[in-house]
Amino acid sequence: MVTALIGVGLIGLVAVIVLLLNPPQHRPESADVVVVIAGANDGRHDLAVGLLEAGTADNLVVSHQGGPTKDPAGYALCRGEAVPERIDIWCMQPRPSTTTGEAQTFEELSQEQGWQTAVAVTNRPHHYRVRLNFEQCTSVEPTVASLESMNWRQAPYLVSRELGGYVKHFFTQPCRG
Repeated sequence: MVTALIGVGLIGLVAVIVLLLNPPQHRPESADVVVVIAGANDGRHDLAVGLLEAGTADNLVVSHQGGPTKDPAGYALCRGEAVPERIDIWCMQPRPSTTTGEAQTFEELSQEQGWQTAVAVTNRPHHYRVRLNFEQCTSVEPTVASLESMNWRQAPYLVSRELGGYVKHFFTQPCRG
């Protein structure tokens, strides 16, 4: 019996890891805004600009957590570098600087601007938790676009970070109530 429970637990863990590392790749045709989730200079900023250049949205929100040395790509976008001309850009420093804080800070901005749909851009392991936070903490209809590539050497760290984030989210229920 114990062996069966351990086996089921291991199969479940492997399934969760595979799911986190291989989210669906959606590229919406249109939205009110593209929002880049802070965290890394891993290509998410380039993906967001590509979506804007493809005509997905006319608005860009960059969540960043620092200056040019900590977040050079986000900082450059906030200065208007490499942003298509017709794009309006907002930069936000979420409080707290967590995925939930980003969703909550974004909700305030989306209410001010009247946005109803958003594409949140992040990495693959973060895909589902971003969706969870934007569905629970905002009034926009979210789509998550995640990077197709990833640094596989960082996968154990990223998966453990996501699992911890889920545990925290489900215990604290930050956007319910």
